[in-house]
Amino acid sequence: LEEVPDYTHKLPHNMADVEAQDLDLWGTEMVLIRSFGYPIKSYTVFESPDEEHQFDPMSVFMENLAKAKKGEFAGIQYNLAPTSPRWGDHYEHLVEEIREPKFSKNVGHQVPGGADLPPIFRAALVQRTPGVVDVLKAVEANLSKRAFKCTIRFIYISPKSIFYDSFARRSIKGSFNQYGASDLNYFDDNRIMSTKINPGTWPFFFRLQRLRARKQRVLQNYLHREHEIHTWMGKLLTSHILDFNFKSLQIILNTESMAGLFHPPSALVLTGPHTQRIESKKMGAPAGLPIYGDEKALDQFKY
Repeated sequence: LEEVPDYTHKLPHNMADVEAQDLDLWGTEMVLIRSFGYPIKSYTVFESPDEEHQFDPMSVFMENLAKAKKGEFAGIQYNLAPTSPRWGDHYEHLVEEIREPKFSKNVGHQVPGGADLPPIFRAALVQRTPGVVDVLKAVEANLSKRAFKCTIRFIYISPKSIFYDSFARRSIKGSFNQYGASDLNYFDDNRIMSTKINPGTWPFFFRLQRLRARKQRVLQNYLHREHEIHTWMGKLLTSHILDFNFKSLQIILNTESMAGLFHPPSALVLTGPHTQRIESKKMGAPAGLPIYGDEKALDQFKY
């Protein structure tokens, strides 16, 4: 590992700097639409024994980020904090809901003689489909792994002369679509954090001032890698009169999902010329390495 300078030091420190440099800014957060008990597609879905069908989702991010022009900046940020090992207990009701037998109320309304059955007999047990079984397995596997509270942000800064927020809204935000599954979970942006305010959005006044305050919030959160403030009073004290600090949302992703979202690009990704690869190779363990010992030799590793 090699420590590198913090790249955020080169970014504007506040909206006054942004305006002084004739720049503009767009940013948002990504959140999960469904319950956190439902997983996203992980790296295991993209792996395949057949080399022709292997795919690294990092290639989509690399390709879209490479579209940035000279003077533009686009960055994606993952802020993680460990959550309780028993985080899955909060979603046991979801497992029971999926596992619970389903009934159809439109089966067997009549007997052969033509008479209607009483309402109590008008329900039939519907067999669990393979799709439901797969969802149940995916949810149970998701809840069985350790997880993190995660805040996903991305920001786009550009000179006003070439500012094109659709580059970020469509290209970069679209990169997260590959992790979505209609029967599991998928990403969307946290629109109340997005630095775009429609004219018809309540409270209908001071639109430009509210937009500037929202941009300042997004920029500050990105530069300082802020996590969500959990206390109500803390959120109130860090609020602005035109931008209350109650909008940022954290999601929960397990280790497998995070490994799919962010990892060093594999050999399948063409990183050049934007990112250089580091030479590495596998080697055996050094000679003379002790591999045998008694219980006393392990005492030094006990806490």
